[in-house]
Amino acid sequence: MKFSALSLAITVSAIVATHPASAQSQRPSRTKAVEQCMMLAHNNAPKPTDAADPAQNVAVNMYRSCMKKYGYRP
Repeated sequence: MKFSALSLAITVSAIVATHPASAQSQRPSRTKAVEQCMMLAHNNAPKPTDAADPAQNVAVNMYRSCMKKYGYRP
């Protein structure tokens, strides 16, 4: 019984140790995420006509939500 409990503990600790590493590798690097989010906001947001245009906020909001989706602060 002691041997099976020890092997179970080793197996569980190995799974827990590899799980965060695999989850971490699935998200892009911060530089890549910034590039992707800026491109998304640039291509999809309406182009502002002047400095007071509220459409400027749309691009910023798109960028922020994209960065949050990747798990980074904007």
